[in-house]
Order: sequence, then C-alpha cells, then structure tokens
Amino acid sequence: MRRALAALGWAALFAAIGAVLCFAAGDLAADPGHYPLKMQLYFLGLGAAEGLALGLLALCFGGLPGTRATGPAWLGPLRAIWLLLLAGLVMGLATLLPVLLPLDAGLLQSLHTGRVHLPDFHKPLSLMEIVISGELAVALWLVGALRRLGPALAQDGSPAGLAWRPARGQDYALALILALAVILLVLGIFHLLPPDPAKLQSLPSARMLSGPLWALPALLLAICVLAPIVEEILFRGILFAGLASRLGPVWAALLSSLLFAALHAPEKLHYPPGFVDVTLLALINCGLRLRLGSIRPGIALHIAYNTGLLLAAPLLH
Repeated sequence: MRRALAALGWAALFAAIGAVLCFAAGDLAADPGHYPLKMQLYFLGLGAAEGLALGLLALCFGGLPGTRATGPAWLGPLRAIWLLLLAGLVMGLATLLPVLLPLDAGLLQSLHTGRVHLPDFHKPLSLMEIVISGELAVALWLVGALRRLGPALAQDGSPAGLAWRPARGQDYALALILALAVILLVLGIFHLLPPDPAKLQSLPSARMLSGPLWALPALLLAICVLAPIVEEILFRGILFAGLASRLGPVWAALLSSLLFAALHAPEKLHYPPGFVDVTLLALINCGLRLRLGSIRPGIALHIAYNTGLLLAAPLLH
C-alpha cells in the first residue's frame, strides 16, 4: 500500500510540474494579452500528459524513492504477465512522448506566428522516431528488469529459468538454417495466397522504409536487432519461464506463442496467413530454448528472420 501511495504521489507531482512548465512556456510564447483560454487549457493538458508520461516511465524503471520493490527475486505466471504488461506500458509511454512533444512545439509556434502548426505523424521520419524510441526504451527497461531478477534466474537454462546463457556454434548454425526455412515458407505462402499490394504499402512499416536514407540505419537496427532481442527475452525468456514454473513447458510454449502472435496482430490482420509464420517462429524458438537451454540461438533466428524478410521484401510485392 505504501508503494502504491508513493507511486500515485510521484505521478501527480510529475503531472503538476509538467502542466505548470507547459503553461508557462505558452505564456512566454504568446503576445502580451493574447493567451486565449482555449490555448491555456491545451497547454495545461499537454503539460500534464507529458509530465505524467515521464513520471510513469520513471516508476517503471524503479528509479523513484519509496516505490522500489524489495525482497527476493521470483518469477511465477502472474509476475511474468505483470512484467510483460510493464514492458508494454514502457513502450506505450516512450512512443507517446514523440507525439506529445511535437504537438507542444507546434502549439507554441502557433502562438508566436498566429497560424496553426501541427506535426504530421504520418510522415516516415515521425513514424521512425516513434518506433525507435519505443524499442530503445523497452530495451533499457529490460536491462534493469533482468538485474532485479538476478543472475541465478537469468542464467538458469531450465524451463523455469530465463535461459540467458551462452550456446555452441552449431546451435547458432541450426538457428540460421531454421530461419531460412521459415523465410522460404513465407515466400511460398505469399506465392500461393498473394496479399493486396495496396494494403502492404499502407502499413506503417512500409512507410517508414520510404523515409530519408540517413535515418534508415537506426530504423534497421531497431527492427532487425533490437526488436528480436527484446521480444525473445520477454516471450521466450520471462513469459515462458513464468508460465513453465506452474503449467509446464508445453503449455508455456503454446500460451507464450499465442500471445506473441497476438502482439503482431496489428501487422497481420491485413493478411491473416501472416499469422502462420509468426506463430511458427515462436514455437520453433520455444523448442530451441528447451532443447539448447538458451534463448540466444532463438535471438539469432529472430534477427535472421527479420533481416531476411526485409531483404526479400521486393519478392513479396
């Protein structure tokens, strides 16, 4: 209860500070006597939202006094699901800030010039910023989460451990072969059941890849490297271990794979056969985790899969 009250207090404080600072910025940007009530309310609301987002991020990272968890590290089904939800919250908050801050800047510019300046979030560069900030925030949060869970649990290769441990060279070779097999399956599915090209082009991922060349390396790093590492630790590491501790490895594999497929629903709903390869990827990586006692070959498979699909994209259109 004390931790909950402390968290509410910190969140309220961050929201209040954000509202005051944003309101003051609007007051400074506006001409004397020309700070409409409507704009004042906008800045108060935006500032409170920005402050609250920063405060919640700080709470998720466990960096505020009175809110840090104490006691021994443990990982059961409920704790694993809670950590998965926290990771989703971190990503949501980190992607919200690149939306709120440009809105704030646009309104400040509107006060100064007298014309409305609102950002276009459909532009490739804006989408890149949102995706990269979300992936980076979750990756940093995971570093802290793994430290709090402790090295013993992290390096435990049993089904109830996180299996963050070294693997042999032939294990990585097997992972790359399996990645190639899944990519070939995707090409086969696209050939037998071709999707609507217009729907593919309208996806945010397709629009992002049409962005400026100087920003593409960071985007590719986020999509092809950072996202696979984050997803494998979350789903084949934390979630799998938590479920396996009570339900056993078979149910852990099935449930974590279904949740993994559900996570990718926004990308796959335009083309339902796409759920096949995502679910298969999850099940294969669960099998590798159980057989090899490590999630690292699964990470290599996931990186190769994302990179291979990106390179094969011209063949899929």
